[in-house]
Amino acid sequence: MVRSEKNMPLSRLKSSLLPTLVLAIFAVSYYPALKIFAKKWLASDDYIHAFLIVPIIVFMIGLKREHLINKTGGSLIEFILIVTSILLYLVSLQLQVPTLIFLTTVASIISALIYIAGFYVLKELAIAILLLFMIIPIPNQLLSMLTASLQLKISEVSEIFMRQLSVPIFREGNVLQVQNRSFQVVDACSGIRSLISMMPLSILIGYYFTLKRKTINTPDRFCCC
Repeated sequence: MVRSEKNMPLSRLKSSLLPTLVLAIFAVSYYPALKIFAKKWLASDDYIHAFLIVPIIVFMIGLKREHLINKTGGSLIEFILIVTSILLYLVSLQLQVPTLIFLTTVASIISALIYIAGFYVLKELAIAILLLFMIIPIPNQLLSMLTASLQLKISEVSEIFMRQLSVPIFREGNVLQVQNRSFQVVDACSGIRSLISMMPLSILIGYYFTLKRKTINTPDRFCCC
């Protein structure tokens, strides 16, 4: 009993100090990447919600800190993984390719968590990791290709729908002509921009209700015991 009481302050100190220390080291080491993140998110209306998602991810990791600290990590494979991710991050900084910087930074965060708590963290923090990837801005070239493809598909579906209603219509690309009027399916109508912001929101709503249900069911489990 004496040993366990002596170990309690040490475990509490470890559970509170270690995450703070890791967060501080990450902020200092990855400041160039964080600066690029902020510029990209501020420059795009599609990713402005990332400033809200980041603290939520930190909160989600904080909820699991007791479970993560009690797990054993630090194996050779996990050490190689974190060293590799850091080296890739340094290379991406030299190349100055934003997408690579985003991906290697996220990889570094995940590998650091794996090194601390083992591969168990991938299961416990699956939602937080998914949200991390979802706030990585899609490259402009890829976004333009997806937008153009969706615009064309929406135009085709609109044409089919109008013909089913016996409305005379002529389509040229993403431009629809009905009698003397022309309608164009513009970038905002493609739906890709709505998906970028609505998908993280839907995941967070699902996560909240799942967490709420677990909280409500917890007292019942204790009563059964």
